[in-house]
Amino acid sequence: AFYGCNNLKGSVIIPSGITTIENGIFTDCWSLESVTIPDTVTTISDFAFERCRSLTSVTIPSSVTTIGGLAFASCINLSDITIPTGVTEIEMHAFSQTEWLENKQKENPLVVVNNILIDGETCKGDVIVPNSVKKIAESAFSFADNIKTITIPSSITTIDSFTFSDCANLETVFLPNTITSIDFYAFGYSKNLSHITIPDSVTEIDDEAFFECEKLKCVTIPSSVTTIGDKAFGYYFELEDLPSDDCYKKYEDFTICGEKGTAAEKYANENGFKFIALSRLAGSNRYDTAAKRSQASFDKADTVYLASGENYADALAAVPLAADDSPILLTSKNLLSDDSLAEIKRLIAKNVIILGGEGAISKTVENKLKAEGLNTSRIAGKNRFETATKIAEKVADKPEDVFFVYYNGFADALSASAVAAVKNAPIIYLPTKGELNAETAAYLKELKNKNCVKNAYVIGGEGVISDDMANKAAKALGLEKATRLAGKDRFETNLEVNKKFASDMYGNMVCVATGMDFPDALSGGVYAAKNKAPLFFINSKTKTATLSENQTAYLKAKAAGNIVAFGGTGAVSDKYLEEITKCSK
Repeated sequence: AFYGCNNLKGSVIIPSGITTIENGIFTDCWSLESVTIPDTVTTISDFAFERCRSLTSVTIPSSVTTIGGLAFASCINLSDITIPTGVTEIEMHAFSQTEWLENKQKENPLVVVNNILIDGETCKGDVIVPNSVKKIAESAFSFADNIKTITIPSSITTIDSFTFSDCANLETVFLPNTITSIDFYAFGYSKNLSHITIPDSVTEIDDEAFFECEKLKCVTIPSSVTTIGDKAFGYYFELEDLPSDDCYKKYEDFTICGEKGTAAEKYANENGFKFIALSRLAGSNRYDTAAKRSQASFDKADTVYLASGENYADALAAVPLAADDSPILLTSKNLLSDDSLAEIKRLIAKNVIILGGEGAISKTVENKLKAEGLNTSRIAGKNRFETATKIAEKVADKPEDVFFVYYNGFADALSASAVAAVKNAPIIYLPTKGELNAETAAYLKELKNKNCVKNAYVIGGEGVISDDMANKAAKALGLEKATRLAGKDRFETNLEVNKKFASDMYGNMVCVATGMDFPDALSGGVYAAKNKAPLFFINSKTKTATLSENQTAYLKAKAAGNIVAFGGTGAVSDKYLEEITKCSK
């Protein structure tokens, strides 16, 4: 209406009854000095007072709820503004290039007015948006070249279009689990963005949301995302002549991680990107988690092995026994887990074999199983050494390989469990030093007489099984020596086992478990063996999800297309999974 009225001087009074100051009404009124806005106005639209260079102050009435994009932009002499608390939306660059905004940014480079972030271009380094912010305007941080990392508060639900576009040095963005959508070109052309965690609250990622993010080589997309727009990931623009569809190019080394059957897999397949299947087998507790592994491996089973979920001693040697056609479920000593019982019924199992004596799993649990109409039996010796040999006798009559592990720790035994299952090899307990246990010696003598064992492997360093003890065990089998597989700690030992038996564990999968507790890896060993997948241990007790150089090198060489986590986020954090998938791409 008054666009470009350069000679409109002095004041303008907008009469009562007007509710909206429409787009561009006073744009380029260079001589306009003041304006009176009545309390009937609720919206000041886009460009309403843009480039009103003589405007020095504005009082916005309490009735106003929305201030549009560029509404007061380039009002270079505007130094005094009153914004009422009723304003809920301030759109992109509403006050850019005003004296008022410049003064505000000198006080605090992260400018927040009435809970609304109105400009982020002068932010530097690591930025944490305050929890008071309820809305981040479109393009609020675009071209903010000084930002390296930014943390968005849980008060924000949408990353609007262009919000972080063209942020030349932005490397990492932390999004809360309240975000539901990431809009068009939200991170476009932020070339240094190398890491983004998309929370599982997000359902929609719009077209070109991460366009031309050349350092973003791998992204994990949660199953909550049902819509991924055109060229949202993995594309860049190469302009040769006139713009056309041919100008869109793909980053050939880009990788998508996510669950099978989701929008993530569909996007990867439709666009020709590598896809790494990512899944988590976890329940509400260790018993439920074991049941979930069984469900993933078996439709039915005649026999189920039941181990203690509280004590690993009698159960570690059982993975090779169970791997062919039976799951390992867990129970407490005196109370049969409801999750385990429900899984036994789902499998239509007839037999339950209890691992260990009544000190591990009581008669009460056994009677409960019998009351459910199940046939029960035990594999148990008077100690863990004898229990291991009794299990070993059932694994194979004439095994070609034998694994020796420390009797009083779980980590090394679990590292070998899936491999031993694939090779149909028994797991035998040894002490650190001294003499062989009598039952162990008797079993090894039987194998020697059968002349069947070709290879013996000692898992772990000399601190757990001495060279003297390893030599005694090898000679009892009739072998000159045993091969020791060991690293500086349980995680490096785990890698040595995986590397040694890479040709046996050739599946396109890695099973990730904590190396700091036994239940998840114990029940998961059967699942890993059935998929010819190595067990990969991480340290769940550390505050940061850090992989060693050797672990990183192993994962890169393995380049698995399927990553399965055993247990919840307390056992294997999402951050660890992200690091593992990045190494596997």
